[in-house]
Amino acid sequence: RANELRSLTVEDLDAENCRLLLRSDWTKNRTDGFQPLPQALVFRLQEFVNSGDVHQLYERLNRRKNARRSYPANPLLCVPAHTARAIDADLKAADIEKWTREGKIDFHAIRVAYINFVFESNASAKETQTLARHSTLDLTMNVYGRTRDERLAAVVESIAEKLEDGQECVPGVYHQTVGAEQESATPLNNRELHYFKMVEAAGIEPVPFQHQTLHQPCKCIALQCVPRIHKRALLQEDCTKIAVLCIKTMPYLCHRIWQM
Repeated sequence: RANELRSLTVEDLDAENCRLLLRSDWTKNRTDGFQPLPQALVFRLQEFVNSGDVHQLYERLNRRKNARRSYPANPLLCVPAHTARAIDADLKAADIEKWTREGKIDFHAIRVAYINFVFESNASAKETQTLARHSTLDLTMNVYGRTRDERLAAVVESIAEKLEDGQECVPGVYHQTVGAEQESATPLNNRELHYFKMVEAAGIEPVPFQHQTLHQPCKCIALQCVPRIHKRALLQEDCTKIAVLCIKTMPYLCHRIWQM
């Protein structure tokens, strides 16, 4: 934030611990804190402070008409009053377009870019929120968070590589081998496990099957699905359907499937 950068003094640079100390009297959230910095940046800030250029830069800015602005007695950085003009001048010197299809590049865009760099460095959501110094994760994820086409493509490619390598990525996938019986990824010692034994093992008090009700459409789907399972090897789409049905019709399906 521009005003926070402008308020930093040399005393706020904690070179030993590689961080900036933040004062509650000028931070946006009005609380004390700190901001970690990479070691290389700390070294560059120390060199800038030792050069004495910061005072000369402020004096040069204040020579402009109606440009008088107060700054700390021992400032760490020189931050101009009109950051937008400074950014535009830098973009022009670097031959970078201000407007792109993702939006415009301005001073606030630097903060947005930093937060997304933190995301892409495999930091957790909480770590990203803390480094951004946001009050809520919703602000970090849904206001500052961005997606990049290149990164989305890389994620899809990594998934494809895992699938092509034949790695087991879904615990519930059934494997059918030549000359072997159908095996489930769920470790059960007894495939003839009775319905009542199963629910007792799960810590649920069993209910007599004859007293259970089942929604008629779900029951019809279940009756169509169970014979298909019994006649041939399971496909992955069958496993998915069974998982959905088990949620809606758990008592009925458990009784039918495990009695096969």
